[in-house]
Amino acid sequence: MIMDLVIKFQEIFENHFIKHECSEDKDVESEENHMAIILIDHIRQRNRYLKALRTWASELNVVGVLIFCHKWIFLIIQGSKKKVKEYIIRHRTSCIDVDSSGKPCKEKMSKMLFEGDSPK
Repeated sequence: MIMDLVIKFQEIFENHFIKHECSEDKDVESEENHMAIILIDHIRQRNRYLKALRTWASELNVVGVLIFCHKWIFLIIQGSKKKVKEYIIRHRTSCIDVDSSGKPCKEKMSKMLFEGDSPK
C-alpha cells in the first residue's frame, strides 16, 4: 500500500518537475531523487500544520504530499538530499502543532518510515 502511494506521488512529482524544468539544468534532475516518508501520529490544528508544511516546502524547493489514509497520516517529501534533510530537521524541531492544552508543541511522535533515493 505504501509503495502504491510512493508511485502515485512520483507521478505527481514528475509532472511538477516537467513544468519547472525549463529554467533548470539537467544535472539537477539526478539530485532531485531523494525521498522521505514520515508517519505522523496526529494533527490537532490542521490549518496551522498545513500552512507550516506549505511554507517549508516552498522555501526549501521540495515537493511534498500529505496523505490521510484511515487512521494513518503519511507525509512524503521529495527533492534534493540536502533540502529533504533540512525539511526533516525543521519538522522535528519547530513548533508545528498544539498539544491537548492548546500550547504550541514540536512533532516528536512522528516516525521516519523511509529516507533515501526514490525507487525508479
